[in-house]
Amino acid sequence: MKKQILKLFTSVLLIVNLFPVVNVNAENKFPDVGENHWAKKEIEFLADKGIINGYANGLFGPDDNLTRIQIALMINRDKNYDSNGETHSYNDVPLEHKNVISAVTKHGLFDDVVKGNTFDPYKKVTRAEMASILSVAYQLEGNSEFDFQDVPSTHWAYDYVQGLAANKITTGVTDTTFNPDGLVTRAQFSVFMTRILTMETPELEDEIREENEESNEDTQDISTDHTHKWSNFWMGGFVFSDNDSFYEGYGGLTLYNEDESVNLTKDTAYWINADDEYVYFINMTDNYTGYKVKKDGSGLKKIIDESMYELYVQDESIFYISDVYDTAKIIKTDLEGNKKEIIVESVHSFYVENNTIYFIKKHNDNSFGIYSIDTDGNDQKLLRDNIFATGVLSDEDYLYFQSDDEHIYRIKRDGSDLQKILDKPAHYFLFEDKIIFLEYFKNNNSQEIFNIYSSDKNGKDKTKLTTEPINSVYIINGLLFVGKPESNNLEIISIP
Repeated sequence: MKKQILKLFTSVLLIVNLFPVVNVNAENKFPDVGENHWAKKEIEFLADKGIINGYANGLFGPDDNLTRIQIALMINRDKNYDSNGETHSYNDVPLEHKNVISAVTKHGLFDDVVKGNTFDPYKKVTRAEMASILSVAYQLEGNSEFDFQDVPSTHWAYDYVQGLAANKITTGVTDTTFNPDGLVTRAQFSVFMTRILTMETPELEDEIREENEESNEDTQDISTDHTHKWSNFWMGGFVFSDNDSFYEGYGGLTLYNEDESVNLTKDTAYWINADDEYVYFINMTDNYTGYKVKKDGSGLKKIIDESMYELYVQDESIFYISDVYDTAKIIKTDLEGNKKEIIVESVHSFYVENNTIYFIKKHNDNSFGIYSIDTDGNDQKLLRDNIFATGVLSDEDYLYFQSDDEHIYRIKRDGSDLQKILDKPAHYFLFEDKIIFLEYFKNNNSQEIFNIYSSDKNGKDKTKLTTEPINSVYIINGLLFVGKPESNNLEIISIP
């Protein structure tokens, strides 16, 4: 195997014509949880224990509101409840979560939160509800010195809130208020959960009180050294290339070409796309809203004033997902964010290619299907029923995707010929006539690193490409680069 060592100096990055496809870095677990994020320690503590996971796109979503299904899954990963064959009576729980919800229901976690036959799995969790769920799960009891004026003794969650406070899991939003009806973010819950598992005493909940101000600062705190910035790239939109330039969006959107680099905005850019004149992106610093900016850095403009979760630009149109979970919709607008049109509803993810949208849709019976529809919203087709997909990639003949069992499958573009081709890789991508995929493991220091492999597109002829563990992967101008832990070098690997 031919190998070559390349030191990452700025001059190299700007001279070489760069066309990255994907980078994965195992050390930085979630690229939207910056080095100085107020809850980074707690989030990574729970991630190391396997209690929390990020989204399919690699992000954690620290400011996203916690949902009932999420809190149930996280607690069950720690408690490992067994339902002993008992099933819940809820009529709205996804089939893939049936056993977990049955188990947490049996153990009474939602007794004071859920009434009737509707679990409402994607409903946002309030602070009072969180106090109830955590107190039951971890048997937190007692009376505290805090007299929260908004949780009097007649409040339904009084005992639960007092249990949290007595065990020093919370000190309130202020010294006299708990804000029981306030929603809980994923970052906030990570802090509460970590305190329970470690029984660390909080100084005060200043980090929660001030998190909105700090979260904006976190996204800007990143070194100008290109080696450091590259180590923070992730799958799913932080990098993008067209025929002339390469764009990276983590910690600020920057354009690189052979002649120069241009900082387009200090805001963190996600799901980057570009046409001849403008760069389009989801602005993570501004509530995941839609922006565009000229390639010379002028004309920065918000064009879509709602949260977006995927973004494609094609044929003078913008396509994006609005909302989340069961209410998510694929929206089409013009390049100014006008002429808004709903293409399809109740989707979980989508992929646009050659005037066709491939998307995952949830059915009324909580099953999923893979569909296609043209970009004008016509000719919708069910390609494959009873299957979930994420991370969709394609070649001339097949759609490749990761299903909810974590295996990699492919189907022909008409939905036929379902094939399982890889068993639970950490990440994968297509490279010419090969599939490149990663397998995670932990070293002696409990650091997550991985090996990289290739196979043919049938998943056969598996070949290990690295002789030592690595922590980052790049494709640059048709070459495969890998980085090693505690090194600023990239090694060029030829693929057999």
